[in-house]
Amino acid sequence: CPNCLQENLRTFLPKAEGLKQYHLQIFTTWGELVFESTSLDSKGSPNQPWDARYKGSIVMQDAYVWRIQAKFANGSEWLGMIYPGETKYKKAGSITVVK
Repeated sequence: CPNCLQENLRTFLPKAEGLKQYHLQIFTTWGELVFESTSLDSKGSPNQPWDARYKGSIVMQDAYVWRIQAKFANGSEWLGMIYPGETKYKKAGSITVVK
């Protein structure tokens, strides 16, 4: 929601700590890459949010797919997230942009 009054709803930023490697990709439903980041702060936390822009313009209202690959400082791989009602880890999810 790029125009939301609540600032935390204007961007997408995964939460994590202690990462050594990180790669976030965001795609359209047609598979076009619209954002990617490998940026981590000194604590190993992602620090480059997606602001729903692609090539300087706010993207169309739609669902977008995110995918993350990451490794922790101890060398273990991030397994993903378990969503409510699920039993398997997933390294992808969706973001809905509302204008």
